[in-house]
This record gives sequence, structure tokens and C-alpha cells, in this order.
Amino acid sequence: MSWLKNIVFDMGDVLLEYRWAEALTDIGETKEEAARIAREIVNSRLWPLMDLGILSLRENAEKLSVLYPEDREQIHWFFSHPERLCVTRPEVWEKVYRLKEQGYKIYVLSNYCSELWRVHVEPQPFYDKLDGFLVSCEVHRLKPDEAIYRSLLERFRLDPAACCFLDDREENVRGGMKLGIAGVHVISRTFLNDTLEKLLQDGPETLPLLQ
Repeated sequence: MSWLKNIVFDMGDVLLEYRWAEALTDIGETKEEAARIAREIVNSRLWPLMDLGILSLRENAEKLSVLYPEDREQIHWFFSHPERLCVTRPEVWEKVYRLKEQGYKIYVLSNYCSELWRVHVEPQPFYDKLDGFLVSCEVHRLKPDEAIYRSLLERFRLDPAACCFLDDREENVRGGMKLGIAGVHVISRTFLNDTLEKLLQDGPETLPLLQ
């Protein structure tokens, strides 16, 4: 009998990916300028406040516009067009469907703000196939805070020893490991696809678990 019953996925750069800078090139910014503005938005200390449910998109745009007045127009466009920021990964989802058919329960644990979640995640075809999810803005905690993993386990009555968590940030994987959740650090889209295919074909023993 396999130890693995529940597969928990992060969302960003796992089930979905993003085009922060590319979105800004859509409105005529050079690649260099688009990359610079995207960095100041996404790497801002304000971004986690959205994921915590403290700031809205509009409020973040206003605060960033004060910090970077020369980029005000681009910042407001960025936050006004969240649908332009997300890229799908259908070949990953196809593997997730097959995992579910094999009997695994599929969950999501993600740092995400509610407005972007509604635009990026809820319309996706995999959404109604999830067995459950927990989003940071609901519980006002961010990975790798131990509390968010505990909330996931308690909400869905999951045995951590029967779970594997896949995240693109090593610190988030290690956060789950502190509670006994096995983890895989997703280093690329290709790596993820290869990992899921091996899991489908040969079982959990093939998982490249973080030690």
C-alpha cells in the first residue's frame, strides 16, 4: 500500500505561470522597462499584503504610484488588467486529472489574493476537480508560516504522512516538512512535468523528495 494519498500543489509557477513583464510589453514598454516595472511591483513589500488579505489591487496600485510616480500609468494598467498576467499550463493539468483518476486526492495551498484568485484560478478547468484548497488571504497567513500548513491539514483532516507538497520555493517546501509533509521543490515546468509523469507511471517512490 502506497504511503501517498494526498497531493498538494502550489499555484503560481506550478499549476499556473505568469507574464508580469510580458504584459507590460503588450502596451508598448521595452523589454528592459517592462522588466524593471514588473520587478518594482511584484517584488514590492506591498505585494504580500495583498496575499494576506490586507490590501486590494486598487490600494496597492495607489501606494505603488506614490512610491514610483514616474510609473504611475503603467502600475495602474497592470493592476487593472489581471487577466493579462496569467499563463495556463494545460499539459500539467492533464497529468493532474490522471493522478485523480488513479485515486489521489488533489489539494492546493497557495499564497494568493482574493481578487487575483477569482480571475486566475476559479475560471480554470481544473478548479472543480480539486478536492480542496486553502488560500493565504483566507487565513491571513503566508507560506512558509507553519500556521498555514496546519490550517490545511485541519480543514481537510489530512494525515501529513500521507501528503506530498509541490512548490516552486524551497523555503515553502521546508515549511511543510516541519509538520511531516513530504515535499518536492519544483525548479521548472519541465521538471514538474517529468516528476508527475514518473509518479503516474511508477508511483511515489520516484518522487525527488527534498531532504
